[in-house]
Amino acid sequence: CLAMIPGVSRSGATIVGAMLLKGDRRSAAEFSFFLSIPTMIAATGYDLYKSWHMLDWSALNEIAVGFVVAGALYAAVRKLTVRSAA
Repeated sequence: CLAMIPGVSRSGATIVGAMLLKGDRRSAAEFSFFLSIPTMIAATGYDLYKSWHMLDWSALNEIAVGFVVAGALYAAVRKLTVRSAA
């Protein structure tokens, strides 16, 4: 209910709630991230559904570049966080 107040972050409310229940920071942040995945997938699907008529084959290059860049950044962040956690 706290996250429904304007200006309150859903992830912030989730993390604060988990820490108030004696959870550790890492688990709280991880749970908050996993909780956001269905929302992001639904929002992306809805946006694609609404904008489907505006997509054409010329946009395929931009989408492919976006996927490649996102994958490279994921790999870099993963490598940095695994190294710093050890």
